[in-house]
Amino acid sequence: MNNREQVVEVFVDVIANMLSKPKEEIASSLDAKLKEDFHMDSVGLYALIGMIEGKFDFDLDYAKFLENATTINNGIDLITEILSVK
Repeated sequence: MNNREQVVEVFVDVIANMLSKPKEEIASSLDAKLKEDFHMDSVGLYALIGMIEGKFDFDLDYAKFLENATTINNGIDLITEILSVK
């Protein structure tokens, strides 16, 4: 499994658990906007960041994530990029 596949799996799992939605629904909505489509507020986004940090054992720049991760795919790309240079 490459980094992107691993990140997709973790993102889908975390978001599905946070929103109490089936993983399949999240996995089929990778272009969905975190705020608009999944109605995640700042508290939810900070919780998401914390869970992602815990799963991958690194500190994430919250401001950078909030600015760049408007969709699930954007978040996956950002985390994949960080992992590739780690």
